[in-house]
Amino acid sequence: MLTIPPRPSKPICFINKAPQYHLSAEPTSGETQRLVRAIIANCKGFNCLITGTSVDGINWIFILETEDAWILRHLINQNIDPSDQVLVAAATVLAYPHCANPGEFQPLESWSITKLQIENIYHTRAIANYTFKSRLIRAIFDELKLAVPNGIIADHLDEDDNFLPNITISDILGFLVDTYNQLTPDEISKIHPTFNMPFDTAGTHGDHFKRLQNCQAKMVPSNEPILDATMMRVYLGHFEKIPYMITNATKWKKQARDPLENL
Repeated sequence: MLTIPPRPSKPICFINKAPQYHLSAEPTSGETQRLVRAIIANCKGFNCLITGTSVDGINWIFILETEDAWILRHLINQNIDPSDQVLVAAATVLAYPHCANPGEFQPLESWSITKLQIENIYHTRAIANYTFKSRLIRAIFDELKLAVPNGIIADHLDEDDNFLPNITISDILGFLVDTYNQLTPDEISKIHPTFNMPFDTAGTHGDHFKRLQNCQAKMVPSNEPILDATMMRVYLGHFEKIPYMITNATKWKKQARDPLENL
């Protein structure tokens, strides 16, 4: 029988170290977002060979997602509206890689020699994925313990200051983002110049609108949210400064409709 000898475990080395994204005692939205980006980048630094397929290059970001979130992300990446049941049913989405413990290898008597060899390779790979997943999750939790003051995550720790067994990485990240979402005056001052930047003729109308939407989304946790009416006024104001767009901008204002309609 063809077997794959186990490789000795190497320490997991992350691109981003905890001191680089350590949170203060009262973290801001910028700090928590920096931590989340660092954790995501760390997971993307490792590839996973999905058991039973030849698909290589699936990074380990899926351990930060639920199965529903995984499916939603893949639908959006394919420009499929998740609410369109017809398109969703016809979509091809790679199954969520649970990387569960495969247990002992149990060959069937009916298998040929070739089938036995292939299944043994798949089983060995499944064990490797499960083992690495467990080590990676543990390593990320260890990094979070170093990066986040205990006082912030006290409700998620046991009496020995270890994470509770039912807590997931996404639970911790979601808690931090939802709880510490206030922007500092300095962070706000960096968003406004981007929001007010004129239209870049090298891009499209849609690109320009998305930039404004991104700025609006970033300002939601602040005390100075950007209203939809403000965003549309700024958007149209930018186009009124472009000679060949003046007519369209004026028309959109009069008709009071989405300026992206019929573009």
